[in-house]
Amino acid sequence: MKAGHSNVRRLFIALELFIMVAATVVCFSGQVRAQKPSGVVIRTDDPLSRDRDATRPAKPPRYDEAEEHYLKASKLNPKEERAYLGLGMVYANQERVNDATAAFQKAVEIKPKFSEAHFNLGVIFVALGKKDEANEQYTVLKDLDLKLAVRLKEMIDKRFKPGGP
Repeated sequence: MKAGHSNVRRLFIALELFIMVAATVVCFSGQVRAQKPSGVVIRTDDPLSRDRDATRPAKPPRYDEAEEHYLKASKLNPKEERAYLGLGMVYANQERVNDATAAFQKAVEIKPKFSEAHFNLGVIFVALGKKDEANEQYTVLKDLDLKLAVRLKEMIDKRFKPGGP
């Protein structure tokens, strides 16, 4: 893996965790607790953990299946912005940056005030070192979702600070 790809991968992992947590908070109010053999308590909001021991590693992601489903959803309803958001997430997690960017841009084209898509575009632009494009997404986000805007601004500032990477 190239050195630049390492930063991209870390940002995509953070992005995936953010989306998963946001979706979990919206969909599930319960929390799962599991006891590790060492006595440390693991607390997770992962809905899948209800069906497995939280101390065992999760199954590897099935990106091919997810891509297939999102593509099918986008064909059934080409105006469904969330299908493109999901597709972008799949591509981002596979480090298919150009495909991810195109999918997030399509989501924004369908729904210009779609804050999650603007945020994801901003994260990709930060990872690619495109400060101006990332700042454009930040500017849009300020009027849509202040919390996401602040998170994106923190990423921009960290990535592009003087003497930074």
